Amino acid sequence: MPSIDIPPVSKIPSTKPDTRPLPRILCLHGGGVNATIFEAQSRSLIRHLQHSFRLVWADAPFFCDPHSDVIDVYGSYAPFRRWLRWLPEHAEIDAESCIEEIGYAIRTVMENDDSEGATGEWVGLMGFSQGAKLSASILLEQQAREAKARRERRSVDIGFTGIPNLHWRFGILLAGRAPLSNLNPEVLTSPALVGAGDLSEGFQFCKEVDEDTILRMPTLHVHGMADAGLHLHRKLLHEYCSQDSTTLVEWEVKMSSQPGSHTADADIPNKAQQEAPQGKKENMADARAPGHIAGVEGKSTDNTAADPNPEAARSHAKDGGQASIVPQKIQEELPESIERAVPNAIHDTGSK
Repeated sequence: MPSIDIPPVSKIPSTKPDTRPLPRILCLHGGGVNATIFEAQSRSLIRHLQHSFRLVWADAPFFCDPHSDVIDVYGSYAPFRRWLRWLPEHAEIDAESCIEEIGYAIRTVMENDDSEGATGEWVGLMGFSQGAKLSASILLEQQAREAKARRERRSVDIGFTGIPNLHWRFGILLAGRAPLSNLNPEVLTSPALVGAGDLSEGFQFCKEVDEDTILRMPTLHVHGMADAGLHLHRKLLHEYCSQDSTTLVEWEVKMSSQPGSHTADADIPNKAQQEAPQGKKENMADARAPGHIAGVEGKSTDNTAADPNPEAARSHAKDGGQASIVPQKIQEELPESIERAVPNAIHDTGSK
């Protein structure tokens, strides 16, 4: 009797949830696109996370020409935007004004989301390309302010967004490039950072990144192995981020239809291999990222809270994952550091 292949049944609820009470992730698009395009490119990721997080899509403050990689599919989705300058033809702007404009754009989208009835805590940043660079830069700016407050034994100053009591917990960096941008030159003075108003392309990197310029907050780095900027993505991971707080997911991608192109619409892994720093390996099933879902083998290297006895991917919520409203599959896929950043009311790890 011939065997019958039964397609796997998705454990993701088919109903669209009310995301207003869920913890929120601010999503920052790349250069030469906009929030609408980034959201469209992230349709698969949305489907997997919409029962756990509310994803909020921000538009950058500066207009620019469309990125060449999105013209064929999204050429009619104008206006196209950027957060930072990377081409000489981008209008010059001083650092203070640039930081103020970025802060205003972010504050506006966050306040607009509040006005729509959203009440969840802002917990994370997710960015693609230039948006990933900015996400990491925002986390570094927060880290520097908080360190300064601890040294001076006083309360933390309000950041450049002007929103009080805002504390980001983690960043998801999709094809993010070094160097990071300096969003608080009064506190951050390292030459390893590019000025907010300066061109990031052609930046003269320092021999070594200063200790106080290394990002130590939890970050998930997603790298496409066919991306032409991979060396800069790896530089961000290895030189600007502490290896004790990073998770790396790599996959062999087919970026749109052009080899080496740079876009969030990409084939991504169905299964990823999880590696502890000691080289021991474990499986991380069905890893996901923005774009199309396709069966491509990849790997993930998790440097956060390495377990000396690696085992199969698992949830860190209480009672084997029962003390959580997050779907079990997603619990198992998330890095432990991100799991523990989610409020206990949503995902009870006993950490908060």
